[in-house]
Amino acid sequence: MPPRSSVTAFHLGYRSGNSRVFLDQVDMGINIGGLLQVNQQALVAERNQQHRLLARLQLDHDAAGLDLEDFLNEEEELGGRRDKLQEDFAHQLELVEDAYARRDVSAAMGLELSLKNLRIELAVRFRDLEQKAMALLDLIKATHQKLSTIEFDIIRIEHRLRMIQLQLQPVTSLNDALNA
Repeated sequence: MPPRSSVTAFHLGYRSGNSRVFLDQVDMGINIGGLLQVNQQALVAERNQQHRLLARLQLDHDAAGLDLEDFLNEEEELGGRRDKLQEDFAHQLELVEDAYARRDVSAAMGLELSLKNLRIELAVRFRDLEQKAMALLDLIKATHQKLSTIEFDIIRIEHRLRMIQLQLQPVTSLNDALNA
């Protein structure tokens, strides 16, 4: 069998009955509109899956933004409650002092107990608020990181699809074939 010649690459395109030219072109890596087997459907499916995941994460990110707005509104409301509780606390202190001044120990002790309850209520509310804020902040950071990773993956997949589509275009000249 004589050696294959690279000259047959000038006969671009597959013609039936001309398997030698066809094999030479495959050996040279020339793509003649479909000779290279690429699973384009898998890449399209992967890109679509990435788009769906991106959309879901954007919805999660938007929901986290709404949760953050709710948190800020709740913080404002709690700030107003805190001011009222501080006023109540100051009023309770005055009542305790008045009760001790009148030598009414049982009333003073009851008022001190209510002061302790007010302190506990304030501490619990602020701890819950701080925990919610930290959870929301962590969720927003994680979602943002996932979004940036997925956006980068989508850009890579779209670039890979463009390169494959360019490779699958029919070759019109030898230069195009060698550049493919």
